[in-house]
Amino acid sequence: MLDAIPKGFLYGATIASIVLALASLILVPFIIIRLPADYFESMDRKGPLAKIFDSDGSNRAVRMTYKIIKNLVAGLLIIAGLVMLVLPGQGLLVVVFGLILADIPGKQRLVHWLVCREKILKFLNWIRRKAHKDPFTITACDKQDESSPIHHAA
Repeated sequence: MLDAIPKGFLYGATIASIVLALASLILVPFIIIRLPADYFESMDRKGPLAKIFDSDGSNRAVRMTYKIIKNLVAGLLIIAGLVMLVLPGQGLLVVVFGLILADIPGKQRLVHWLVCREKILKFLNWIRRKAHKDPFTITACDKQDESSPIHHAA
């Protein structure tokens, strides 16, 4: 079956898999450590680039270009994360970062649902603990009842 696949493609896929795995191992902890502990409490905040390019005083073309580039990067992160679910790498966390970056309806609810998963939250806070940072505080996880899609098992 592998004979039908060109060797160049297999080599490229292998190299891409290794690069994605290494990039996720370096970038994901770097980003997790730098997020404020209350980041998931209010995801409506704007980052430094958004304050410059997405303000009312900036040119409409600049704002649109910024949003297009930001959503393209978010889409690439989501796709890379989905690929990393079957290849080496931190797929689910990369998908979460892609969703955080994207401008899509229902984003906050979906990100909270993912981050409130017990194993994901423990992993995020484990990385923060290793860097001597406070754990993420997510009261939305604690407030959910059994029927909610964002329920967090304590």
